[in-house]
Amino acid sequence: MDDSGRILIADDEDLFREATVEVLREEGYACDGAADAYAAAALLQQKEYDLIIADIRMPGNEDLAFFKRLQEARSETPVVVVTGYPGLDAAFPAARLSVAAFLAKPVDMDALLHVTQELLNSPQAGSAHSFGREPLTSPTVAGDSRPQALADGAQTVPLSAGLKTSAPASRPAATKAFEQAGAVAFIAGIVGGSAPMLRVFERVQKAAPADQDVLIYGETGTGKELIARAIHQLSPRRECGFVPVDCAALPANLLESELFGYEKGAFTGATGRKLGLLEFAQGGTFFLDEISEMDPGLQAKLLRVLQERKFRRLGGKDLIELDVRVIAAMNRSPRKAVADGHLRRDLYYRLNVIPIYLPPLRRRRGDIPLLVAHFLQEANQRRHSSPKRLTPRALALLESQRWPGNVRQLKNVVERLVSLSTGPEIDEVDLASFVLHVKPAATPGIVGVPYAAARQQKLSEFERDYFTELMKQSEGVVETAAKLSGLSERTIYRMLRRYGRPS
Repeated sequence: MDDSGRILIADDEDLFREATVEVLREEGYACDGAADAYAAAALLQQKEYDLIIADIRMPGNEDLAFFKRLQEARSETPVVVVTGYPGLDAAFPAARLSVAAFLAKPVDMDALLHVTQELLNSPQAGSAHSFGREPLTSPTVAGDSRPQALADGAQTVPLSAGLKTSAPASRPAATKAFEQAGAVAFIAGIVGGSAPMLRVFERVQKAAPADQDVLIYGETGTGKELIARAIHQLSPRRECGFVPVDCAALPANLLESELFGYEKGAFTGATGRKLGLLEFAQGGTFFLDEISEMDPGLQAKLLRVLQERKFRRLGGKDLIELDVRVIAAMNRSPRKAVADGHLRRDLYYRLNVIPIYLPPLRRRRGDIPLLVAHFLQEANQRRHSSPKRLTPRALALLESQRWPGNVRQLKNVVERLVSLSTGPEIDEVDLASFVLHVKPAATPGIVGVPYAAARQQKLSEFERDYFTELMKQSEGVVETAAKLSGLSERTIYRMLRRYGRPS
């Protein structure tokens, strides 16, 4: 990247900041992150930046202090403002400040990339978009979530049946946009139509034939293994096996023997030869899930295998040639995992040939209606009775939730609703009983509940009641609850401390 591509991201929301830094770095930009206005100001004293992406609400930016300091310094750097409170853009004209663009949270990463490219590639970059000057265009909330065409290899199919489309005036704008588009992207069993997922699909299509190692990262429940399987199914290796291994499920010594296999007498209890999972994956794809949970010593051994494409069984002497494609996944920021010592830096660089970031469901809310319709269709097909439908008000309730367990949690909730609700329609009363605990008197105003307001609630009724139902289904077993919900066991324990064990 040339010297016109250094970007500062200032935001106190760790996940957004880290994800933005990762995405922009993948596009070739040099990026730094700052968790508050104080850290951002310190970085600006040390370095020059070609673009600043900053949140309104962060420590040190009270009364827009950070932006005013930039104005006073006559900064020539263009600024993009991100905010969970879109109405606050009115404060900028009052303070006689101008910005290049406003991005409303949850930020569409494709919109952010588009704005970034426009600003940094414009001949007027560094002047026309600077503080105290008029922008090229009026500040707007950027981002168009309508589906775009995919390259060959993806399918476009009609919106799945199962959503009741009456009373369209009450439907959220994102839902209506998808209905008007009338299509949803569908690739190797994965459904989506939002701009972030279309970008993921495009990356999958490019990665599949390349036969290079891939690193997929994103929160638990976002579908990392599904993406890995999609890459395998679209690759020349599709005729051979896809072998997954969960690096967090086994202790280091047992995982090593599972990966490499062993010869008779290699250790106590090794009464015969056993082939490792790497051998079973020969010619196909080897998927290492939660790679950052692997023991550092074993990571070093794995790195050597990936570099040389040869390995020995435990206790063996002969080198075995390895012909596999490796796809790894993790539920944390790779760079943070390296910084924290969870992932070896050299292994990270070896795996990160093709990085793919999977956004959490709250960052792609436009996909919720499509996913609900898809899961409804699947659940209805497994039933022998008449199919069930979701009312617009019930859908709006689902769209308003945070979904900490992401797509996996949404799927479990839809399946539970189909199983436990009575009658042909699933309405807000059913959700109140099984998911959200919403009082009937409160339901008339539930459509369009602001996400920011819901996020501010200290104790989420949805989370508490979902947790209660989850613990009942899992009979109080934390490991089972984690598998059912897609949440980590650490999250389940945290919810136990917060809400107590249900009676």
